[in-house]
Amino acid sequence: MKRISELNREELKNVFHSNDKLQYKVWEDYEESEMDHITEILDCFRSALSDWSIGFNNYNSLEVKDHKAFLECALDAQNNYYFLSDEWTSKIELLLSKYKTFDYMDYDDKNYDRLENWLEEQTQEVIEAALEQFNKMTQYDNKYILDYFLDFYAESRMDEDFYVNESGVLFEHVEYEKSYR
Repeated sequence: MKRISELNREELKNVFHSNDKLQYKVWEDYEESEMDHITEILDCFRSALSDWSIGFNNYNSLEVKDHKAFLECALDAQNNYYFLSDEWTSKIELLLSKYKTFDYMDYDDKNYDRLENWLEEQTQEVIEAALEQFNKMTQYDNKYILDYFLDFYAESRMDEDFYVNESGVLFEHVEYEKSYR
């Protein structure tokens, strides 16, 4: 028998694949951890959303009530969490500068409607990119779960009470206390 802390990476992979209950516990932990991270990112967007639904095993959606505010929130999420790929940062900054121009434009300006439509279309692309990113973050992927187990869970969530036999079956030593009150 070996303690979990004594196993190399290949042995840990074998333990992971050989123990269904362990896989389930790692999934649960991964999901909870990811949802905490997603909640932090969503906090950046809340002021610009009228409704949202983001989660695992879910149809994710974002209902935007203010497009300009959404872009400001997206830039905040970019700066704090690197939420979208880098190319989106300059696009969001450009759109925000165009919104400033639009805010001071007269309704009867010949370019008003054209700029309004362009801003609407471009902002919709950012909204779709954000939703796509949330979808990626809430997808189950066995590779992510195995990596999560190998790189984090085995070391941080499993202590010296966990050990495996020669077949890779995982055991946990548990001591119980009884109260006779």
